[in-house]
Amino acid sequence: MKKSKMILIVFLIILIIVPVSAFFIADANRDAGKYVKLEATQTVSTSGSVYGRWKYITEDTFNDESSVQDMYAVMQYRYKGIYINETGIYLAPGEAAPYTASFSFPEPMFWRLELTPQDTDFGGVTGEGVIYDDSRIFE
Repeated sequence: MKKSKMILIVFLIILIIVPVSAFFIADANRDAGKYVKLEATQTVSTSGSVYGRWKYITEDTFNDESSVQDMYAVMQYRYKGIYINETGIYLAPGEAAPYTASFSFPEPMFWRLELTPQDTDFGGVTGEGVIYDDSRIFE
């Protein structure tokens, strides 16, 4: 009798812990976006890839006040092995991006965020950005 009660208690603990921990792990992954930083000496910088039907950027994407020109932030999707520009926005020095969403595709694909100075021959832009997973918007 004692052994069966112990097995029942262990089973109930597992039954409670597994779903709760799975919820927190899934929630943490949903909040994760892919980060990118553009240094003043760079002419282009790209984030890691995220997967889904559409993506978005927010004020987490910004052109630093110390930049000497506008920065272009563009969401790109991968098609047949190459990344194609989809939705982009120019940000003046000191400006943060408004909420900006990409087009929504019927099938999921890989996306990334690319940051470049407006004049790539000149540089002098420092900025950061995050491309977010489309599922994050539904929290």
